[in-house]
Amino acid sequence: VYKRQEDELKKWPRNPNNDISYINIVNLCEELRYVLGFVTEFAFENFCSPTLSEVLYDLISRGFYSIIIVPIDYLSGLEKETLEEIERFKNKNDVEIQVAWPYKIGLQADFIATHILSFIRKSI
Repeated sequence: VYKRQEDELKKWPRNPNNDISYINIVNLCEELRYVLGFVTEFAFENFCSPTLSEVLYDLISRGFYSIIIVPIDYLSGLEKETLEEIERFKNKNDVEIQVAWPYKIGLQADFIATHILSFIRKSI
């Protein structure tokens, strides 16, 4: 029963009214694609699709064999199970996968400081 409910939840149609976090991740991915000029895809660890395995298989099917995974949770990174899944995937496939984590503390501070300053400038 739980597996069926999880599958239903993964395929649940998302939109700005019912899952703003999903929409923000999609928008961030598109912005990164524009800024970097790289192929960028997004995946989820649980309760949402596409899954990491789905995206990795899709990238390989399109000829990508060097992949960088960037966790959105810049403080905690990826779950232990996800890291293990990545290792199993690398062992089964001829693919180089890097996990771009941990984030450098200086980059985090710069990002947050810039964000704070944008609000201060609005109020002046």
